[in-house]
Amino acid sequence: MKVVLDVPEQALKKVQELVRSGRFSSVGVFLGAAIENQLALEDGPSRAIRVDFPSDAPRLREAISRGEARGSVPLLPVITPSENRPTASIPRSATLSVDETGWIWGLLNRLLPLKVAARVAAAASNDAPVSLSDLRKKASGAAVAIGRHLAVLDGDLGNGREERLSTGFPVRNPDKSVARFADHFVGRVATSGEVRGGLFDLGLAGSVVGASDQDRVTLTKSGWEFALLPNPVLDGGEAKRGLSKDEASVYVTNAIRSVPREQDCLRTVLATVCSAPTTGPRLDSVIRAHFGNRIGPAEATTLRAGAVGRFLDLGLLTQRRGPGGAVFEASTFGREQMKVVDGVS
Repeated sequence: MKVVLDVPEQALKKVQELVRSGRFSSVGVFLGAAIENQLALEDGPSRAIRVDFPSDAPRLREAISRGEARGSVPLLPVITPSENRPTASIPRSATLSVDETGWIWGLLNRLLPLKVAARVAAAASNDAPVSLSDLRKKASGAAVAIGRHLAVLDGDLGNGREERLSTGFPVRNPDKSVARFADHFVGRVATSGEVRGGLFDLGLAGSVVGASDQDRVTLTKSGWEFALLPNPVLDGGEAKRGLSKDEASVYVTNAIRSVPREQDCLRTVLATVCSAPTTGPRLDSVIRAHFGNRIGPAEATTLRAGAVGRFLDLGLLTQRRGPGGAVFEASTFGREQMKVVDGVS
C-alpha cells in the first residue's frame, strides 16, 4: 500500500543522511522501521511515570553545572548484596523460541541502560522483591540523572552517534521518554499479561513465584551476577562505550543457556561477520534469508540495528567506516564466543 506523507524538511534531511551512511537502504525502509518500532511500543499499557531520583542525583546535577563530567561522582554505586536476597527463576518470556516471537526487538540496541536497570533492580530488591511499578520509577529516575551526566560528557568529548554514552537514556524530552526507557530496558505488562522488556526478555529478571503480590519482581541468578559486576562507565569513570569483558561474558553465557532468541541472533550475526567483513545491508539480507524472507526490509534493518548495537557493546564486533558506510567484523572475543555458540545444539 502506498501512502503519501508530509515530512518536515529537517527531519527528511536527517533520514537521508542515515540512508547515505548505509544505516538504512532507503527512506521507505526507515519509515517502515519507525512504524514497526512504534507498534512495538504500543504492545501493552504504557503509562506516564513519576520517577524516583537516586539519593546522589543532587550531586550529579551539581557536577554537571560545574562541567565536571568525567569521573566526578560514582554514577550508581554497587550495593553490598544481602545474604537473603531473593532470586527469580528465568521467566517464560526469555525462553520463547525464535519461531514463537522472533529475535529480541531492535529498540534494545545499547546495554549500558540495561546495566543501569539491573543495578537499580539489585538495590531495590536486595532484601525483598519489589513491585514492577516501583522498579520502573526508581530505574527511570536513575536513568534521567545518569543520562544527563552522560550527555554532558558526550558534549565535552564531541562524541558522534556511534560513540555516545547517553544513547538509550531519557535525555531529550524526559517527560516523554522515561516510560519508553522503562518499557524497553526494565519491563512492562504486555497485553498477554506477561512482563516483557529488556531485563525479563533477556532472562535477567523475573516475577517471584509465591509472592503475595504477583507484581513483585527481582533478578535471576545471572541478573544478580550481571548487576553486581563493576562497570567501566558507572564505576570507573571511563568515557568509552561498552561493557567490561566480565559483564559481557555473563551476558553471553546467560543468552546461550537461557535465551533461545538471543542465542540464535548471536549464532547468525557472528557466523556472518566471522566469515568476512560485513556491511549493514549485507547483514539485512542474511537476516531476511534466516527468517525465510517472512520479514520485510524494515524489520530486518531494525533487528540488525539492535543486534549490532548490543554486540558492539559486548565487544563481540568491531566497526569501521567503508566506502558505502559501516563495515562490521568479529573481534577476537567474538570469535571465541562463536566457538561457544557453535558447541550448543
